[in-house]
Amino acid sequence: MEINTIKEFNYKGFDCFINRVGFYKSQSVREAIDITGSDDFSMRNWWLCGYVILPADHPLNGEHYDDLNDVIDVHQGLTFSDNGENNTWVIGFDCNHYGDGDKENTEEFVISEIQKVVDQLLDPEKDLRGLLDYMAWGEG
Repeated sequence: MEINTIKEFNYKGFDCFINRVGFYKSQSVREAIDITGSDDFSMRNWWLCGYVILPADHPLNGEHYDDLNDVIDVHQGLTFSDNGENNTWVIGFDCNHYGDGDKENTEEFVISEIQKVVDQLLDPEKDLRGLLDYMAWGEG
């Protein structure tokens, strides 16, 4: 698999970036399924992914993307969360789901979805940490 960062930018104080992910021409669909662990993808040989970097002191730093999907709305849901540099936390989504096509795989589309994530992170009416804590309490 080949991954290239094609754009880096800052939106409202959050560092963000877009990666272009592609399979080598020699890889088959079966290999793609084995690599991704899923057959929920568009069958494209490349797609875009959008990422937002959460600072070390952000209240959602360290939260798994599955949990964040309950409180953050983005194209097809968050599909990535992992450690970044200097104790940051990176969350992201991809545009390689069944039905994703050329429209979803443009920089403009991915930027708009990244901005949507950041706007939700900054929305004072949307207490994301409180929502996650409440949901975890309800499961306990």
